[in-house]
Amino acid sequence: MFRVAEFFDLLIEEVEPDPEKSNMADAWAAQRSLLQADELEVEREALEQIPYRFKYRYRCSATGCRTHTQSIVDWEIAQLFRQVRERPDWRELIRAKWLKEMCGANKDTALIVGNQHQYPNSFLVLGVWWPPKQPEQLSLADVSDV
Repeated sequence: MFRVAEFFDLLIEEVEPDPEKSNMADAWAAQRSLLQADELEVEREALEQIPYRFKYRYRCSATGCRTHTQSIVDWEIAQLFRQVRERPDWRELIRAKWLKEMCGANKDTALIVGNQHQYPNSFLVLGVWWPPKQPEQLSLADVSDV
């Protein structure tokens, strides 16, 4: 978990569905529950693959940082997409929440990141922590945004 010095953009890229992930989602949905008796088995739907990838582009606080671009795998951004995808302005709605609101000048935003053992040097954004900045953290320029 770390704080970002400056957020530049939230990138939204169209992606092709991955057949392997579809197979895994179908297998998950078909699994029997260990916690429920057979007669109480609940029908589950396979997890939907979102046809977009969401990425933050930002500068960290390291001296000489030339920016980073990291994929966001947080469930909440996918759920927001599901809620607004039928609207013509869905991209703007997602950017408004995930860039302007959560990463605004009045927030003390930090990214929660992680990697996978196959790619130890590639990190994904697992979540965003965005509490309000405390009064001593706000500059005069930030006060107008509050």
